[in-house]
Amino acid sequence: MVIVAILAVISVVINVALIAALLAVRRQVSRALTDARHLLDSLARHGISLNVPISRTVNIKSNVPFKHEFDFPFKGSFPVDTAVSVSLDLGPLGTQSVSVPIKTTVPVKATVPICIDETFHIQAEAPVETNVPIHFDPSDPPLKDLITQARQWLESLRKYF
Repeated sequence: MVIVAILAVISVVINVALIAALLAVRRQVSRALTDARHLLDSLARHGISLNVPISRTVNIKSNVPFKHEFDFPFKGSFPVDTAVSVSLDLGPLGTQSVSVPIKTTVPVKATVPICIDETFHIQAEAPVETNVPIHFDPSDPPLKDLITQARQWLESLRKYF
């Protein structure tokens, strides 16, 4: 009989410990559900904001037409330093070549029309590194529906705790 009483006491102690542990788990789950509801309420007020980093190399290959007409004004002087051979007819003495030195400066003032009509081929790699900010407003249909479903699921769980 003493053994039965000892076993009964041990069984009661084990059951009490098990119930206490289950109640502690229940409190923790209840707190976790409350925290989840608060986070969901915060999400419903503020939405989701995040930065998405982008780091890529973009290949660029293109033909770029370029057509432009403009007038190019030029003002300057050209130095001339040369000798010119001149043939002189001296009658009965015949024809004689005479070298005439020319040393001068010729002033030039002109407007030169220039027309450029070319196609340039471009082939390059351009590194792109940036952060793209993304914001999901709580009133956006996908996020709004997700929040509603999560609230319903949390409330269905709350019935058990």
